[in-house]
Amino acid sequence: MDRCVGVWHNAGANHPVETIAMRRFLPCLLMVLFTGPLAAQTVPPTLVVEVEEGKARPLGLSVWATEVRIFGYLAETTTTMTFRNPLDREMEGDLYFPLPAGATVSGYALDVDGKMVDGVAVGKHRGRQVFEEIVRQGIDPGLVEWTKGNNFKTRVFPIPARGTRTVRVSYVSEVIVSRGESAYHLPLRFTEKLDRLSVRVEVVKPLVEPQVVGGELGNFAFGRWRDSYVAEATLEDVAPSNDLVIALPRSDEQNVLVEETPEGQVYFAVRDFPHPPRSERPADPPQHVVLIWDASGSRAAADHEREIGLLAACFDAWRNRMPGRAPTILVDLVLLRHRASEPSRFELAGSDPEALLAELRKVEYDGGTQMGELSSLGGDRKPDFYLLFSDGISTFGKQSPGPFDAPLYAFSTGTSADHAFLQSLAMGAEGQYFNLAEMTDQDVVAEIGRSAWSFLSAESGGADAAVMVPAVPQPVAGRFTLVGKLAADEATVTLHYGYPGERVRQQAFTIARTGAAEGSLLERLWAQKKLADLMIAQDRNEAEITALGKQFGLVTPFTSLIVLDSLEQYLNYEIVPPKSLPEMRDEYLRRMDTVERQKKTDQQQRQAEKLEQVVQWWQERVQWWEAEYAYPEGFKYEQPEGDRRHNMLMPAPGGGAAPEGPSAEPAMRERLELLDETPSMGGAFGCPVSPMEAGVEPRDEMGDVGGEPGIVVKPWDPATPYLADLKAVADAEAFAVYMRHRAEYGASPGFYLDCADHFLDRGDRDLALQVLSNIAELHLEEPALLRVLAHRLAQLGFFDLAVVTFEEVLRLRPEEPQSYRDLALVLIRRADEAASPAPREDYARAVGLLYEVVLGQWDGRFEEIELIALVELNGMLPRARAAGVDEVAVDERLLKLLDVDVRISMSWHADNTDIDLWVTEPSGEKADYSHNRTTIGGMITRDFTGGYGPEDYLLRKAMKGMYTIQANFYGSQATRLLGAVTVQVDVFTHFGRPNQKRKSLTVRLKDADDTVTIGQIEF
Repeated sequence: MDRCVGVWHNAGANHPVETIAMRRFLPCLLMVLFTGPLAAQTVPPTLVVEVEEGKARPLGLSVWATEVRIFGYLAETTTTMTFRNPLDREMEGDLYFPLPAGATVSGYALDVDGKMVDGVAVGKHRGRQVFEEIVRQGIDPGLVEWTKGNNFKTRVFPIPARGTRTVRVSYVSEVIVSRGESAYHLPLRFTEKLDRLSVRVEVVKPLVEPQVVGGELGNFAFGRWRDSYVAEATLEDVAPSNDLVIALPRSDEQNVLVEETPEGQVYFAVRDFPHPPRSERPADPPQHVVLIWDASGSRAAADHEREIGLLAACFDAWRNRMPGRAPTILVDLVLLRHRASEPSRFELAGSDPEALLAELRKVEYDGGTQMGELSSLGGDRKPDFYLLFSDGISTFGKQSPGPFDAPLYAFSTGTSADHAFLQSLAMGAEGQYFNLAEMTDQDVVAEIGRSAWSFLSAESGGADAAVMVPAVPQPVAGRFTLVGKLAADEATVTLHYGYPGERVRQQAFTIARTGAAEGSLLERLWAQKKLADLMIAQDRNEAEITALGKQFGLVTPFTSLIVLDSLEQYLNYEIVPPKSLPEMRDEYLRRMDTVERQKKTDQQQRQAEKLEQVVQWWQERVQWWEAEYAYPEGFKYEQPEGDRRHNMLMPAPGGGAAPEGPSAEPAMRERLELLDETPSMGGAFGCPVSPMEAGVEPRDEMGDVGGEPGIVVKPWDPATPYLADLKAVADAEAFAVYMRHRAEYGASPGFYLDCADHFLDRGDRDLALQVLSNIAELHLEEPALLRVLAHRLAQLGFFDLAVVTFEEVLRLRPEEPQSYRDLALVLIRRADEAASPAPREDYARAVGLLYEVVLGQWDGRFEEIELIALVELNGMLPRARAAGVDEVAVDERLLKLLDVDVRISMSWHADNTDIDLWVTEPSGEKADYSHNRTTIGGMITRDFTGGYGPEDYLLRKAMKGMYTIQANFYGSQATRLLGAVTVQVDVFTHFGRPNQKRKSLTVRLKDADDTVTIGQIEF
């Protein structure tokens, strides 16, 4: 039996009026809460860790503590969660928690040395960059970010092996209102028992005692405390299965709330229920409707029956509006995934929707979501209006829809939907957005097809009330809340309602400072409402959103909250400590005053030093290219006795026994000593020597090779069960087999890569693209997966989509040089293959991006990527100049074409991971990280042990024979891997020459010591 160890406050005697109100209120509220749209399943936040490829698991909760402060129709919820890690290894986890529409995270803390430390608002990119850099040091930061839609993700590291981490999250929201009744709803449905659960709810200055009408918290009940009501309980060894629901009778009478912050600023909130004129006649039934149904993979879990039920209610209402002659309605159904399908026409005689609804029930949900595919049908098919059912989250391709030639009504059922985008889209098309989680079908149906009843503006007498939000007109369905700052002891605020361009009604409210509650709940709500205004034009308002987030400590699309664990970290990353650490904050400000004065001078000096360093590196690379490498005809390599380094497989850090012998390496970091090592044993180890010293004649560029070299790339066959099943069935059955396996393997990016290749081999290019686009939906805003997707798109010739995807990677990871390089290379390929609408612009931008790699200030683990970018920049310049790129703003000392017979370039998607490129030459000599110069002149570039690559093999003058290419998974120090490591290999012959040829392949390496043969080149 669950054991309660808390104290409950027993309610005092109720006044007669309160008792009567409660008797009338409770039955109505219970019916509303559990039969209407609010009965949708909700779950508490979950901390998820990756345990193996495509497999994730939630960590168990041991302690859950929630404190709620309710003021009128507003609530601030603060939840502290302790998660336990049952695994024997340290983990990094993501805590996901979708919030109510309009809410955002306004408080975040993480345990550091046993104390809860508050997060500090920083720019989103800066926060993530700092987080990942600290994670690589093995220290414990925390970060909470806004991802697409109304989704928030907390990244926690480390979660100790067999240990715990504690996270605290706060947010402000408006309580649920349905059919005029209000209630607070706290998700408390747990599948496993908690060691301890505690809940405390304070309702400030209510008109009537609140009542608990749902939940399993023993004798949890309200008692009076000062001018509030409080209920609290603590339970042990408990797993509640029902949400806590608190009825707030007569809260609708509290139209005006006033609160004074500790700093003395007074905020107010006005809530109104501005119903449209009752005399308004319902809209006529439509004759032609376009139904856009989001059928992407992320929509599989949506409440489709609710959506289909709403459509059925619409058709019933349209039929009843014309009794005696039910109209025939044309419906064009468009399925939205990675692209918008061609419309399917339904002619619904008598407004009978059964054929349409049956088709919707058969929809299979798969693929990414490209919202940029949305637009008018065009031609003579202009409908009465468009109906869009979607979460509004664009994960693939273009994100901005085209214009609509008729009103658009958008609908969503999920709490994680991009409410701001859907509202902006609907408003721009003179329609409305309906969050079905907050509305009944009856309320929605009445609004479809007619002008939106809207809030138009707010005004006050003089400057008594300032900065009221929302400040932009918006549709109103049910309640409307305005928040502002009070600049006098009293003010009158007037709200204006009507239709776009037409005022119909106004409502005045009196706000007084007298009796204001104490707190900051309204201040946070004001900031959230201001954010909602700015989100309507998110990109244009980036600077204002960023400033707002930093001022009020909000998580926004451009700001995150980060927790650091020491003053030195705050100083190192120039992040001001939280106000809750006043002594550390004062010391930071004192010490940073000196640092700021030196910053500008240091930056200019670093830029100059960087250029000179790159010039020096480049001169050394040119010397390698100009050197002659002499060797006898028929040369066969003999490995010197006692030197076994370059032909043995090195152990992964912390795993397996080290090879015997003096060259064995105990840890990955010691390999850095070999990066610039040039063997010193003469020509036998590939040192450049003169032809006279060698006693042989140097070979010509192609020597006696004869003919063009051949590239044979080994087909990738992962030998998985799902591919075996797909190969065994006819084309007509293949998609059904894929969908069946998707249920088991759908969390793995490799599954979609393999299946997309299979459908491509079958000749179904569009289905292959649909399957491939699922990768973008596995994790929102995950650059590693987007890189995998973009590389594969480029390989398949979808250059426009690859460019858009790499643009997104650059937006998410501007601090990594690979982001610029990847985008530049796909722009070059698009221009090279005549797939670009503007090749000159593509070449010019590619030059700029590659030069950014050359001059940028990068993390030390990417050192010498500048040389690879320079090889690529110089290699494409002849084609760029031929396309009309006349001016190249590159230092003259860095301009020289280093063309080669063979170039092999390898990169991979995983951070903190070491993949090695091996090339075995015709002589039997193997080039790798520890033997990076060969007798015939082959060179392996710097060994990137911390992620991404690229690593190149270059050979100016090829020896006749076969070259074998391999990739080896040396090891990983990543705290998580999103599946197997995906490796991208590009093989060139005659690189930088008019007869350049290229072949590409994507392979996967799962475990340390995995080695894959990529292919061969024969000269």
